Amino acid sequence: MRTLFGLLALALVAGCTGGTSPQVVIDPRSSELRVPARVGSVMLRDISLPAYAQATEISVRGASGTLVEKKGEVWADEPARAMTGAMVRNLSVITGTQVAAEPWPLEGYADVEVTVRVEHMFARDDGSITLVGYYAIRRENARSAIHQFDITRAATADAPDDLALVYEGAWADLAERIARDL
Repeated sequence: MRTLFGLLALALVAGCTGGTSPQVVIDPRSSELRVPARVGSVMLRDISLPAYAQATEISVRGASGTLVEKKGEVWADEPARAMTGAMVRNLSVITGTQVAAEPWPLEGYADVEVTVRVEHMFARDDGSITLVGYYAIRRENARSAIHQFDITRAATADAPDDLALVYEGAWADLAERIARDL
């Protein structure tokens, strides 16, 4: 019995001290842009990412075009969930209107629904980020539209290895484009 208890305690201690990969967190920075709201409410319906961008492992695209996992680094949150949070926060700050992710948490329906489809989202060896795709703005009784985006955001000189900072900047750039089209 003593041996069994000792083995269980050893396994518990080993599990607690096992190494985990560093988790990269996207900081809650907001855009400086302010665009007067032309709508009362916005629902961010969906953000779709390519399979490789949904992974928790951070990948970097090399000069040959191959995505290579950045050893020992993972996202602290699911990338689509993190991007949704950043987009909701930025659209709300930029427009000053009520913005929420689906499902709409308030009574009735939002004035506008936004859907984002990302075709490419990756970091490069030089620390820059590429974000390509389209977003659709759906209005119930007005003109709806689909807009393409192709965003490249360079690494910052003061933090060239801070991928989270560059991703947050690219997502803020996309939120600014969407806000102008609302």
